[in-house]
Formats: sequence, C-alpha cells, structure tokens
Amino acid sequence: METSVKNFLDATMYMYKQGYKNLVMVAGDDRVQEFQSILDRYNGEDKAHGFYDFDSIKVVSAGERDPDAEGVEGMSASKMRAAAVEGDFKSFRMGTPTTLSDADTKKMF
Repeated sequence: METSVKNFLDATMYMYKQGYKNLVMVAGDDRVQEFQSILDRYNGEDKAHGFYDFDSIKVVSAGERDPDAEGVEGMSASKMRAAAVEGDFKSFRMGTPTTLSDADTKKMF
C-alpha cells in the first residue's frame, strides 16, 4: 500500500485513519517535549495539516544521544541524509538496524 506519509504529522493522521485510538511516538531525547507539544496541540483540531483525534498521545525517549559521538552512538537522521547525499553507504548503514538486510538498506539509501 502506497501512502503519502512525509512527516510525523502525516504518519499520525495515517494511523488515526487506520483506526488506532492511542498513539505512542518514539523520538530522540532532545525532541520529546517538542513533539508532545505539537501532537497535543493539534489533537482533535481540524487544521490545514489534517485531522486526528486520539484518546491518548505519548511521546517517549529513544534514549539520550551524543551528537558529537562517532559511529552509531552519534547517528541522527540529519547525518544519515548527509551520508546518502555524499554517497557514503558505510556511514549510512551504521544508522540502520542490523536486522535490515544490506539489499533493503541499499534501496533506502
């Protein structure tokens, strides 16, 4: 099934349309409050971005990240995008789950 999910609000609306009543979002420790605030603010509001109305919304931390760290400890979506732009598959691969095959990672890359 192809969707037009491009950001976390699109994903939120998609899940609401699928019938989910409770939302749990996992985010980097530094973004938890920001995402919680935005999701709470628009819950039940029909705005330009669309509509969702969950019974509960909880944003939880994926853990603390040191953005200056090398390797997977310092990985971020921004670093993964930069690696993709630079054609650096090795660095990009460090930000993906080990359970994901190289072939599937290359498709994403």
